[in-house]
Amino acid sequence: NTFLSVILFVITFVVVGAFSPVDCFSSGRPPPVQHTSSKYNDRLRLGAVLLSEINHQSENETLMKIYFSLSGEDVGDELIATNLLLSYVASFPFSAVLPVQPLTYVPRKDGRGVDVSFLRKKTTEKSSIDGGIEFLIMANEDSGNPGDIILEAVRNSEGQSISKVFTEGLVVKSFINGLYGEKEGKSGLNREELLSRLHIDKVVHKW
Repeated sequence: NTFLSVILFVITFVVVGAFSPVDCFSSGRPPPVQHTSSKYNDRLRLGAVLLSEINHQSENETLMKIYFSLSGEDVGDELIATNLLLSYVASFPFSAVLPVQPLTYVPRKDGRGVDVSFLRKKTTEKSSIDGGIEFLIMANEDSGNPGDIILEAVRNSEGQSISKVFTEGLVVKSFINGLYGEKEGKSGLNREELLSRLHIDKVVHKW
């Protein structure tokens, strides 16, 4: 009896250790489905919940932030500069950056920027919207300097069934390169006038 008890203890220890949470989640990711026994459905459900939370957090992920400050000291320059920035974004040639991706881009109804929507063929199961990017213009309230502006590009996952990370990367990199006048990028209207009124302080982007 003692011998059998020892054998059962060893077997139990090995089995439990093989499927312990430390081993399965040591990489910070749920265990791959193909490597997990069907006996452990609870663990699979936990992994699905974790993935769902991660995906939820990235639905409206910030893809790019550009921090501007006014080049002049006239209070009226802020409105002029903001309107120039809005015009620049609205006239940016998104279609030229993504020639094979159907899309639309229109000024936001709240006047804060431009909404870019990726399109696909509409079906009975899916709408024609396949995600997009929101370009938002806002005051930089944390800077302490009146007139400082932020242009933020945020992922819009509405209707998106497949990730558009590659497409988003092309848009963001082309936008930044164009703003700096580099040949790899595209530009909107009145770039020179825009940069005569707004100074680029910092650029942060996902890629």
